[in-house]
Parts: sequence; C-alpha cells; structure tokens
Amino acid sequence: MTVKMQGPKGHGGLSHAGVSYEPGEDGIIEIPHEAVEPAMDHGFTVVSENTEGQGAGDGDLTKMKKADLLAFAKTQLGLDLDAALTNKQLIAAIEAAQTAPASNQSPAEGQGAGDGAA
Repeated sequence: MTVKMQGPKGHGGLSHAGVSYEPGEDGIIEIPHEAVEPAMDHGFTVVSENTEGQGAGDGDLTKMKKADLLAFAKTQLGLDLDAALTNKQLIAAIEAAQTAPASNQSPAEGQGAGDGAA
C-alpha cells in the first residue's frame, strides 16, 4: 500500500531508507506506508491512501498497517495515539472518534464529571 502526502510549502521531496521521493507538480509525493511517520515528522500530511474502495471510512481499517492507522488518526481526526497500542486498540480509538459527536475534545481526554455544568 502507498500513501499520498502533501509536503510543506516549497518542499523538494523526501528521502527515506535511501530512496528519494520527488513531488509532482501538485507538491504531492507517493510513499510506502513505512515512510509515513518520518514524513509526518517533516511536516507532510496524508492526502489519501492507495487502497480499494473509499479508504478507512468504509471499514478498511483492519487492512491498514500500524503506521497507516497512526497517520490516519493524526491527520484526519486530530488524534495523537500511542504507537505502543495494538492495531485493534488503534482501530477502536479511531472508530470511537469517528462516531463521537463533534467537539474540540478527543475521546481519550474524556468528558470530565463535575465540571461545574448543571
């Protein structure tokens, strides 16, 4: 599986594990899933994943590798999940975030009881 990522403005591409990935005219590079986390460390964001169907929203989470799950959670849902979690735990957190009502709070932060609201 490959992942399309948009680099920061003016980037000249990415090099990972001795392989250089040059951007197209649109500034997008296509890289293997192993390079997603290092690319994110350099300001790249996930644009799309090259999978069949419509991606993670159509139940494909179980086919994604850990790096892809972490990247999807961070770029699409704003979740900064722990890489020590299992794929099953990552999928559960992503699904919970996708079904949760929109708010500025991630599911991991919880809904504090006794916050003064009546």
